[in-house]
Amino acid sequence: MRPNRAAAKAAACAFLPAVLLSTGCGGSDDAAGASTAERLRRALVTTADIAATGLTVAESNTGADAVPAADNAACQPVLDLLSARAVGTPASGLVAATAANPPKTAELTAIVLVSYPNGDAQKIMDRGIAALASCPTFTGPIAGGGKAEYAAAKVQASSYGDQSATVKLVTTSQGESITAQYIVARVGDTLVDVVLADTNGGPGGLPASMLVAKQIDKVKAIS
Repeated sequence: MRPNRAAAKAAACAFLPAVLLSTGCGGSDDAAGASTAERLRRALVTTADIAATGLTVAESNTGADAVPAADNAACQPVLDLLSARAVGTPASGLVAATAANPPKTAELTAIVLVSYPNGDAQKIMDRGIAALASCPTFTGPIAGGGKAEYAAAKVQASSYGDQSATVKLVTTSQGESITAQYIVARVGDTLVDVVLADTNGGPGGLPASMLVAKQIDKVKAIS
């Protein structure tokens, strides 16, 4: 019997950043360091910053949920990279927002800015990029039970900031798949994570280059 499509879709959405789940698939609260978070909040792109894209930006407080787990520990750095977070690596500040284009309601963009002390931002990038080569597919548990199958691949794209990776991730659970494309960039000690997902299961595409470039510029201005 084919699983309930709504339940299967929710399972396939399980890895998407919580900031997206609260909008298009279902969220938690952010309790990151206040002073750094304030600086990051001022650096978030606004609707006016990217008016030419047609996207409407709304800040969200749902970006700090737990990092998803991989069954194979060697593949965990991939999920850490795409989350811009890692278990046991405390952030000094985190803010998040969504960007939506009303004519394309199934396409949702999440923007997550996370700052780290002690060079941890670079460590998350380095480990994640290295793990992509050996973890094209892997599995992991999802909330509520069950498993998700992940297929991750680097995408050739423009470089951003001091270091960046563009990754296509297909998450499949209970016969339903969600495709998301991530651009994760490091600007000094801050990770900029921008993801575009089609929550109706479409092929998706890269996040708007104007949005990513403007977000990088605004983070550089506070670094």
